[in-house]
Amino acid sequence: MKILFVTYKSLGHGGAEVSTLNLAKELRLKGHEVIFAAAENYDGFKTFLFKEFKFPIFQIYNNYLKRFLIDIIKKENIDLVHAHHRMSTIAAIKAASKMKIPIVAHFRDYWFCCPRSSCLTPNYKRYDVCSYGIILRDYPRKRLIWDLYKWFTIKQGWRTLNKADAKIAVSNVVKEKLKYCGINNNIYIVHNSRDLGDFLKVDKGDFKKEHNLKKIVIAFVGSFSYTKGAMNLLKVAKKVLDNHKDVSFIFVGDGPLMKLMLDFKNLNKLDDVVFTGRLTNEKIPEIYANSDIVVFPNLWEEPFSGAIVEAMAAGKPIIASRLGGNKEIVVEGENGFLIDPDNLNEIENKLDMLINSETLRNKLGRFSKEHSKNFSNQVIAEKINKIYSALR
Repeated sequence: MKILFVTYKSLGHGGAEVSTLNLAKELRLKGHEVIFAAAENYDGFKTFLFKEFKFPIFQIYNNYLKRFLIDIIKKENIDLVHAHHRMSTIAAIKAASKMKIPIVAHFRDYWFCCPRSSCLTPNYKRYDVCSYGIILRDYPRKRLIWDLYKWFTIKQGWRTLNKADAKIAVSNVVKEKLKYCGINNNIYIVHNSRDLGDFLKVDKGDFKKEHNLKKIVIAFVGSFSYTKGAMNLLKVAKKVLDNHKDVSFIFVGDGPLMKLMLDFKNLNKLDDVVFTGRLTNEKIPEIYANSDIVVFPNLWEEPFSGAIVEAMAAGKPIIASRLGGNKEIVVEGENGFLIDPDNLNEIENKLDMLINSETLRNKLGRFSKEHSKNFSNQVIAEKINKIYSALR
């Protein structure tokens, strides 16, 4: 088949772009031709570049993008459209419907039911689907009009989203939220994939020596935003380091909480906490290779964390929030532990268990590596290929 992938950004903006590119590569190996339409180039693939969103009205942008995509479908004789991003999915569905070819919509987060795509308010209240009342009560005043407008636009799009011939949800929690919005037919659960080979037999190099890390390294990899729980882990790090002199913490990433976290580190003289800043995708395998425990304390219901899969592929024990798609990746007591991210004592207790037992760390790490194979590029691409075949 000749497949048009409609997305937005390219690599370097998040895990969704990594999964999208991995899928394109695997589908090409299966004999499909994949073409991209995006605002940034996808190396190795023919890419039609459209303009980024600059208009204050989504409807204007969707009309522009719909015409842009119809031209590609005609020019390239596209057989199927696969939409991957919130900024382009509505236009992709309308274009494919106009041209009477199958359209697959891929849902990797909660953009269809929340103006901030998180279902978590800035004051840490979780909800199933947003509402005008939630925005008026719990969202900051400085973005109020924009959030209200976005929510109005999102709700207007539900009928269009339901017209997609197939909807791919990356986890059960995403599927359930789609149903809350009346998007309830032809939904398939297909998890995100990762190139597992990137995390096997990685040379550790001199990373631990360069950063003066102790014997046991506990890692956080992600955004320093209010949804990811990095600040909570830093508070736990203070307590852990008081009791363990052979432990270091490493925080990989950046974000709006960076200054707050640095101030906390300096105020409490946490010399064994290292901030690396944001690193390239190529550098992340080295981080996991030099870590002994990896923690994902997200405060939102993360739809599906590809980063957990990466850490598992590296053979690491996982501590992750008992929220969202994490429950479909972490098998309690087998490859790690699920925790309440608001319960700092629970996080500390699980870390103590793993710090105190190399045997337990190795046992969970072995299962992690084996379990990660369920999320390989090959396995996930085959599932999506079967969805395509059913639409022909």
